[in-house]
Amino acid sequence: MRCLYALPCLMILLAAPATAATVSLHSDGDAATVVMGMAEDLLGQDISLAQELLADHAHSPLHLVLHQARGDMVAQALAHALGMWYVPDDGGYRFTRAPVLPAVGPIDVRTIPTRVSDARAIHDIIGELLAPWMGEHCGFAFHPFQGRWAATLDSAGHARFRQLITVLEKPEAHIPIITRPAIPSATIGQDISARTWFELAEQLVDATACSVSIAPDRGQHIFDPPLSLAADRPLADLPLILAGHGVHGRWHGQLLLLDDLQQRFDSGRHPALRRLLAVIPVAQFTNHTDAAALLNDLRRHLPEQTWQRPGYGLYHLANAESILIAADRASIAAILERLEHHEGQLP
Repeated sequence: MRCLYALPCLMILLAAPATAATVSLHSDGDAATVVMGMAEDLLGQDISLAQELLADHAHSPLHLVLHQARGDMVAQALAHALGMWYVPDDGGYRFTRAPVLPAVGPIDVRTIPTRVSDARAIHDIIGELLAPWMGEHCGFAFHPFQGRWAATLDSAGHARFRQLITVLEKPEAHIPIITRPAIPSATIGQDISARTWFELAEQLVDATACSVSIAPDRGQHIFDPPLSLAADRPLADLPLILAGHGVHGRWHGQLLLLDDLQQRFDSGRHPALRRLLAVIPVAQFTNHTDAAALLNDLRRHLPEQTWQRPGYGLYHLANAESILIAADRASIAAILERLEHHEGQLP
């Protein structure tokens, strides 16, 4: 069953949480506030959004379709439609574009003993990778005469700081578990023919029984001829099929995120919360090529925006003949694939 509320200017789709019914809302008021309120009803949790961000989205079309979604999936869909990141915050969610994370608990001073006598080689790396946890009144320092590091951070920042010190002072090969995103195993249930992104989202939720979220500023595009998809194709093939129409699609569990193929927007869970560390030995490569050249090649293998995300980076650890990758699982996997390519070219 589909319910429709018509007020000019804005199209927003939200599904009732306990059923497969879809509610369509059209509003010309403060769009973001309306959506946030409806999303709070779906989540049963508080949501916060900075006033300046509310103003930015007051008259922007937002498109999302939630099909029996809960918790993080609702937050992911809403963040994608708003073009923001979300941060779990005190039982709810905060939506932001700030590179620095909100503090978790009180800020205090803690020290870590060290045997390093000269920290200049790793001090800047720590500063870059710790930046998302370096809010107001936070900082860190190296005290060589006392043989210790000292940091003023919240609890999450201290955990990340200790992890970085451990990895950088005594690097050991480590690769986090890389898992492929879950993809629905069903097929497209009916033919699709859409002239707009809004129609595409509406028909996709009916044809896939999944949720759909569209990145901001995409709703004005008209597909001419209409974007057509045949029934019975596997949902796993949907991103590849959509790419043929200039649409970038990626699965996030039972949620399909849509964006422009050429101008993808980074949204969803805050990048710093997705970040992992990997230490990869590269002596076999640097014996045949300059370490700086290898790093440049690996950086270019990923979209430029990857390395602009807060807390992300790629570094050569000369003392361990290794590289340090600070990125999300998908980016680490892409770097590993590129290294396999280089390995295949070794003499």
